[in-house]
Amino acid sequence: MFKYKELEDHVTYIAPLPSLKNVIIGLNGSYFPDINSLKHKNIAYLRGAKFSDKIDNDPDISKTLIRDFNQGIIMLLAKRVDAIIGPLDPITVAFNNITIIEQHSNQTLGLPLIVSERTPWIQLSKHSKSGISIKELTAHFQNILKRGDLEKLRQHYLAPQHKIPRDKPIKRLY
Repeated sequence: MFKYKELEDHVTYIAPLPSLKNVIIGLNGSYFPDINSLKHKNIAYLRGAKFSDKIDNDPDISKTLIRDFNQGIIMLLAKRVDAIIGPLDPITVAFNNITIIEQHSNQTLGLPLIVSERTPWIQLSKHSKSGISIKELTAHFQNILKRGDLEKLRQHYLAPQHKIPRDKPIKRLY
């Protein structure tokens, strides 16, 4: 998770992860060269997240709250939203993992507009009853980085993983 002022009393920040680029992206053929190009557009926005103060505070940009990026991609494919906002990797993973039924088999994502870059942190709840040592957790994480396991995990999750069988209807999530 990212660092939020609201979390400071509740978590201990263990270590930063590689920075994530937060983007606005639509389907191929749509392009948003700047934030002004989003005026009077509707974007899928992850409930509880904060990606861009400029977008958050612009009343001319409509936001549809979503529970996860899969729901946002389904809404994008159904043209219920013009674009989706969030970190590029999770959006790409969601797009790759949604089974694209025949009418969407040729769909690809358009060019992303980078709206911010944020650093997520490994965090440990101060209310955790697990007994996890901050020192041990930090040491384990450093070992993961040294072995290159974090990048291997990233590459694993960027590849398409789960497919919904085409002979079953896709449940509408909205």
